[in-house]
Amino acid sequence: MGSLWELVKVLSVFTLAHTITLALATFGVLRLSPALIEPVIAASIVAVALQNLLSPRQSRGAVRLAIAFVFGLFHGLGFAQGLVDAMTTLSVDNVLWALAAFSLGVEVGNQVVVLPVFAALRAGGWYFAHAPASAVTMRFSSLLIGISGLCYFVLAVAH
Repeated sequence: MGSLWELVKVLSVFTLAHTITLALATFGVLRLSPALIEPVIAASIVAVALQNLLSPRQSRGAVRLAIAFVFGLFHGLGFAQGLVDAMTTLSVDNVLWALAAFSLGVEVGNQVVVLPVFAALRAGGWYFAHAPASAVTMRFSSLLIGISGLCYFVLAVAH
C-alpha cells in the first residue's frame, strides 16, 4: 500500500484533470458522445484495478499520476453531461463559481471518503501477524472494483 501523500497526490491530479475537461465541456470547447465517454470511464476503472492486481509495484509514482490524470479527463467529461444542462441559465461569473465549487466539493468528498478508508486499512494491517495482510486487502478490493467496472463497461457498451 502506498503512502498517504501518494494517495492525496493521485486524488488531486484526478480532480485537476476532470476540472479541466469539465470546464472545457461547460464552455462548449470540448464535447464527446456519452456513448464514447461512459465505456472509457468504465474501462479506466477496470484498468486501474488490473494494474493493482497484476503489477502492484507500478501502482505508485509517476505512472499512477499519469494514469489518474488521463482517466480524470474522461471522468470530467462524464460529469459534464449532467452539469452543463444545469448551468445553462447561469452567468459566466456564476458558472466559474459553480465549476470551482463543484471541483472543490469533489476533491473534499474524495479526501473525506478515501482517507479514512486508507487509515482504517493501514491500521488494520498493523493488527495482522503477517505483513501481506494489507496486500491481500488491496488485491481483494481491486478485484471487486474491477468486476464492478467490468459490469459498468458491459452496461455502458450495451446502452
